[in-house]
Amino acid sequence: MSSPVESLIPPSERAFQDAQLLCVHANDQMQDSARVAVDVVALHAKVRWMVDGVLEQFKLASQVAKTLGEQRMRVIQEAKEWDALRAQYVMALDQVLDACGAQVVPASFWHASPSADDADDDVFLLEPNGIHEDAGAGSSTLKTNGKRKLMTKTLRDFIDENAIEDANDKIDDERNRLDDLLASTAHAQYALEAHVTAASGELVDATDSPSAVLDLLRDEQKKASDAMANHLHGIMAHLQQVEHAVRDEDAAPQDIDLLVRDTDELPLILAEIQDFAKQIAAVHPQFVTLRRVEEDRLHAISHTIHALETLETLMDETLAHQDQVESDARDILGGLHAHLETLDALRSTYASYRLAYSKLVLELDRRARYSAAAEQLLLGALQTLDTMRDEEERDRALFFAEQGGYLPDDLCLFVGNPPPRTEISIGPREDLPALKEELIAEARRNVDLLEGRL
Repeated sequence: MSSPVESLIPPSERAFQDAQLLCVHANDQMQDSARVAVDVVALHAKVRWMVDGVLEQFKLASQVAKTLGEQRMRVIQEAKEWDALRAQYVMALDQVLDACGAQVVPASFWHASPSADDADDDVFLLEPNGIHEDAGAGSSTLKTNGKRKLMTKTLRDFIDENAIEDANDKIDDERNRLDDLLASTAHAQYALEAHVTAASGELVDATDSPSAVLDLLRDEQKKASDAMANHLHGIMAHLQQVEHAVRDEDAAPQDIDLLVRDTDELPLILAEIQDFAKQIAAVHPQFVTLRRVEEDRLHAISHTIHALETLETLMDETLAHQDQVESDARDILGGLHAHLETLDALRSTYASYRLAYSKLVLELDRRARYSAAAEQLLLGALQTLDTMRDEEERDRALFFAEQGGYLPDDLCLFVGNPPPRTEISIGPREDLPALKEELIAEARRNVDLLEGRL
């Protein structure tokens, strides 16, 4: 055994031991990095699962907000449809009232004793400069030139419109209640959507998977680890060659020189192994950083989940309030439709009132014609009776002229009496107002129109 070869064993063994220790430490470091990588993947999967769940909840909340808006719009649409119906009912009622307002009622229908000046025309229009005075008894008068003339009245003046005012007041109150009720939910949809937007804006982004980064980091460590393994394998092979040369007495000098040069290069190789170990160690904090990122994301999601819980509470309260509002709105709309029936009943009542007035005019005309016909019949009967009595007197006078001289004076003393005068009592005519032909014609047209004959 040559002394130079033996001297190569201690540095070679120390180099192998140092290299082996560095590789063990590097392997431990890589194992730690692998465990951290597993944590990163697990944490990211948990974060992704939670984010997906939260996003589904946000979608549900957005749908609920949209549904709330649609429900509110349905009630608003029903209210608008009711408004349109009300306009139709009010228009129909106004048309009847306007028709009653256009129907002039003769003063003889409502004034007990028209003045003599009014005999020719019992409907008096207001003078331009007339002064109104209270005439009492429901009539109005106008004082002009020292005379008092009756003011014009229409059929509408005899209508008590308090029922219409009461119905409209109730309708307005109920409609205002409905507006106030709908106003209480005006911002419900936007409040939920704003809460969803704010909470979703704080939600972490879990779309970027750490897998690609982990693969790069693992590749970087693996390259360094492979390089360290190659160096360790080379040092081990060098140590084996040195040990073999110590046992081999016939080792060639050039082989021994090569071993010496290789031994001299061991510090450089160890330095490279240390550099690779540092590279592996330098990569490990990046794994830890990735894990911290996922942990921070998980922590941030807890705040979002808290906001989601607050959103769920708000959503439950809003849904309960919306259900109550919708129920109350249905009740109010039901009452409003009932009020429309009241308006229709009023319209029907006043239409019947107008029809009854027109029929009243026709009835008064019929009575006037009946009274005139009866009076004419009686006057004709009286005239006929007078003619018959005159003929009877002539017949009796002729009888006495022919036979009176032959009859004893004391026989049938009554035969010389004149025929008795027949009397028919004609009482006073029924006190009926004088009706103009145009008033009667108008009443007849109104009856035909209201009863559907025109």
